[in-house]
Amino acid sequence: MEIRYKLLDNGTGVLLTRQPQPYRTPCVVCFDGAPIRATAVFSDRVGHTFYRKLSAGVCEAPGALTGTVRVSVIVPDGKKDSARWLCEEFILKDEESILLFLPNDERLPEFVAAVRVELEALRTELRAAVGEMQKMKEQYEALLEGYDIT
Repeated sequence: MEIRYKLLDNGTGVLLTRQPQPYRTPCVVCFDGAPIRATAVFSDRVGHTFYRKLSAGVCEAPGALTGTVRVSVIVPDGKKDSARWLCEEFILKDEESILLFLPNDERLPEFVAAVRVELEALRTELRAAVGEMQKMKEQYEALLEGYDIT
């Protein structure tokens, strides 16, 4: 079994594996965009926390996880402001003696709202940048009018 994440530049990780499936060990977890020397941290609500060093962005998930699993990726370099990604949680649910992997979509409306707010901010910045570029173009054309280029 494989679980795949994409690490984003905003310090979060998106779970790309969205289909429920039987959770089998060994379970490989891939973190696309993970830096060298990164470590994955898995913790459940029971209090188990496991650290797994990534090799080329890949590690094996611990088998002793249960319930809702929090996932993060850190670069343990001893610096206070070292890189860190908080990833989407997943759920390991026991259904009739079969352990199922499910994405934790409980906070999905909150994520959608945050994306919409970020998109609106990006649109505002884009409008301002286009306006500045238009001004620069007009200034450039005005400068060119005074010169005989030929």
